[in-house]
Amino acid sequence: MNKAPWLTKEILKLIKRVRTSYKKNFGEDLVNLSNSLESEITINNIIFNQMHPLLIHNIEDDPKIKYANAAALKLWKLTWDQMIGMPSKLTAPPEERKQRLEHLNKVIKNKPIKEYNGIRIDSKGTRFKINNAKIWTILDETGKNVGQAATFNSWSINK
Repeated sequence: MNKAPWLTKEILKLIKRVRTSYKKNFGEDLVNLSNSLESEITINNIIFNQMHPLLIHNIEDDPKIKYANAAALKLWKLTWDQMIGMPSKLTAPPEERKQRLEHLNKVIKNKPIKEYNGIRIDSKGTRFKINNAKIWTILDETGKNVGQAATFNSWSINK
């Protein structure tokens, strides 16, 4: 039986790092849990199915998407297999990529952003604005930068 791709050992480890880094940067949990003893699998399912998008990319020169929850997949109109491994710059239209990169570079210097606003584009070419996004660096257990994550709970379709 195949597991959901967001429940592999690699993704479980990544989400644990994302949650730890989020708490360190913003002083709160990424997700509200009804039971602090929830298993990692249950927590990952909650995060995957939450209403606001969560995207994670690695730290390559041209970062690739490593994780997208169901809300992000729906918003960008892609499947898991289509989005994972995709260059993260493709989530923004070409004319917005410079501004996006400038903000990501600020975050690399370990300065999380709480209120990022920007234009994004889905796989069908529809533009939308994300509002008050949080963007932060993901650190491993040794403090090494292993990627960046972004989440937001407000967006609007540009007309």
